[in-house]
Amino acid sequence: MNKKIKDLLNKFTYRAEWSAEDRTYIACCIELPSIKAHADSAEGAIKEVKVPISVALETMLKDKETPPEPLGSRSYKGNLTLRAAESGKSINTFFQKLDKDGAIVCASALRLLQTPFPTFCSQQKFLRKIKDRILF
Repeated sequence: MNKKIKDLLNKFTYRAEWSAEDRTYIACCIELPSIKAHADSAEGAIKEVKVPISVALETMLKDKETPPEPLGSRSYKGNLTLRAAESGKSINTFFQKLDKDGAIVCASALRLLQTPFPTFCSQQKFLRKIKDRILF
């Protein structure tokens, strides 16, 4: 196996979940989410998913494509910019408008905004969580 591929495989981020429907663990790689594998244990599923990922990486390198950068190697500014889907406004503007309109923002929604944004959570899901915690 190519050293670059082995290095990427070790640096990629993996996730394994129990599937009640399939009655097995299913693993995927966050950097290549369309590739999945299953096994009787979470560790086994992660081991299994590395096989098709290595094949995909070999193909990418052979075709002179750039493989995805490992999540842990990416650098971020530390800023989080979210937009309220309906209005296209930033979350800060969204809450300022709510406050000006007399709506009450409950403490749990504010605490939610202060917690780190989970990378696996979609913006829409995050906004739904916030919206569910706002009292009108």
